[in-house]
Amino acid sequence: MNKSIHKLLGKLLLSGAALCWMSCDSTSTSASESNKSPDSNDSKDFIDIEEELSKLKRPDTTGLRGTCISEMSHCFTIENFYATYSDEIDAERIASEKIEKLLQSEQALSFSLGKLKCYEDMIGYSAMPDYGISWCYSSDREIKTDDSCEAEKVRIDDEYIEALINNDLSKRHTYQRTFEKINRDAAECDALE
Repeated sequence: MNKSIHKLLGKLLLSGAALCWMSCDSTSTSASESNKSPDSNDSKDFIDIEEELSKLKRPDTTGLRGTCISEMSHCFTIENFYATYSDEIDAERIASEKIEKLLQSEQALSFSLGKLKCYEDMIGYSAMPDYGISWCYSSDREIKTDDSCEAEKVRIDDEYIEALINNDLSKRHTYQRTFEKINRDAAECDALE
């Protein structure tokens, strides 16, 4: 608690010093640019969901059918165990980087302590639920390999390709849902004085 208060007070002191420094420099173009940026961001979401989703590469299934991969990789792709949670953590990591960047920007110098704390409290990751281990590790599982492949390998089939496509759709859905929540939280922080 004391560390948090000291951190906020330190930021406030630095903010005050930076504001004094900026007001002394009447020709500063960065000061005029920082005054424009809040206006341009007011109507935009904190995270541009479409932009972030466009960065995700769709799985390329060209030429995959019939090639050999490890049976374990095949199993993990079909099962997609914990994928929702790991995708959520990946999306939260992207948001955390944006929040860190915002908190280190000149724009943050004008934030109140409450607004700073609100943004700082947004940083964090979902805890991975404890559901046990993937059934791919189960000794009771029937392991299907292909004799025409190397040992412990299997040929990529339609089920695998369909799983790749479904896993991509699931990831996109998880990213969108996570970013929508973060945008709502950021809007609440931004509304603070």
